Amino acid sequence: MYWMDTGANKIQRANLNGKNVRDLVTDIDISGRGLALDVSGSKMYWTDSQQNQVYRANLNGSRIERLPTGSRPTSIALAVGSNAAVPAAPLAASLNSAPVLSSETTLLPNYPNPFNPETWIPYQLAAPVDVTVTIYASNGTVVRTLMLGHQSVGIYQGKGRAAYWDGRNALGEPVASGVYFYTLTAGEFSATRKMLIRK
Repeated sequence: MYWMDTGANKIQRANLNGKNVRDLVTDIDISGRGLALDVSGSKMYWTDSQQNQVYRANLNGSRIERLPTGSRPTSIALAVGSNAAVPAAPLAASLNSAPVLSSETTLLPNYPNPFNPETWIPYQLAAPVDVTVTIYASNGTVVRTLMLGHQSVGIYQGKGRAAYWDGRNALGEPVASGVYFYTLTAGEFSATRKMLIRK
């Protein structure tokens, strides 16, 4: 979770249980009391009504930028598009509400399931990391490895972001009907789920 400490002029974050509090942005004038997260773009935005500014930075507090608005912003919301990492709805925060960023890397259920011939495998990342999805037959044989590369913090859920499997093996051949398993490997994290191809 992320919040603004207007008394200490800083932005902080912590795990959802309140542990591991970290200062992200310090020594700034946070008079606007508005904070919003763009999880898909790995950015946070906040306001400063005294200087008529909207600021943004990376979610870890690096690369602070000023975005002049010509007004006196006191709150802020982001409209996130349909291909972004979170649903298309405003993300807004003030002293009374705060957007939530998951503190855990998680492998989510694929969809559709059962499927024929393609499926999407969603997941969420709590830290930037190299990501791989490996597909296994029920006997443990590796069918396909999807190298997804280095990815930033976020929820990879929509069809434009989730891992995609076309139901083919490494040779490009359609696999047979039956139960398969998929494993997400993200740094030291690893989790496995089951899926079913039905033709």
